[in-house]
Amino acid sequence: MLTVKITVAIAFVLTLSICGHSESTNGLPDMDYRRFFEFFVQHPAEERGVTNIYAELRQELSAKGFTNVTELDLRRDPSIYVTNMFRIHATLPANCLDWPPPDTNKMDGVKRFISEHGWNMPERSARDMMVGRGTKPITGLPWPAIYDRTFDAYTSERWLWVILHGPTSFGPEHDGLLWSLQTNRPPFPGVTCRPLGSGWYAFVYPKRDSVEKP
Repeated sequence: MLTVKITVAIAFVLTLSICGHSESTNGLPDMDYRRFFEFFVQHPAEERGVTNIYAELRQELSAKGFTNVTELDLRRDPSIYVTNMFRIHATLPANCLDWPPPDTNKMDGVKRFISEHGWNMPERSARDMMVGRGTKPITGLPWPAIYDRTFDAYTSERWLWVILHGPTSFGPEHDGLLWSLQTNRPPFPGVTCRPLGSGWYAFVYPKRDSVEKP
């Protein structure tokens, strides 16, 4: 599977100057998607020796539920990949604050994670956690579309944090999921949280925020 997220994050500001941009209605820059695709997807893949990048990209999107996208579609319109490369799944809203309630019959992966790592993993700052320092992989989140997917997770003060998009993602915010059965109060102020049900919350905060400790 193609991994371009770190490259994209580091080069984000450069991208805007290379591709040209204006402010779009969703707060993200409008860009020349074809030039973005060439600089940060196609060229790195060619350097890795990939002979058919479109087959690889189609496979990546298919794993996220975009099963109707063909190689020909991607050749004709690279924006199909660029605009969906950080979507979690085709059947879930792009904004996790709009996600549906979890399926509480699919909590075995979450319970296994808590059993293995406890509710208070070694203390880390929120910034460390968002870049994957000190996190552990979790598989089996209680949403059928992503039940088999693996994400970075962390526990602190009886809260489970699951990172959906950290600093290596494309966009102005971090986001993820929180779960606790011990309290219904979000861990700290300054983070936008929305209850999803059964002790689960979606959280979002701007990347420019300097949150020091979860």
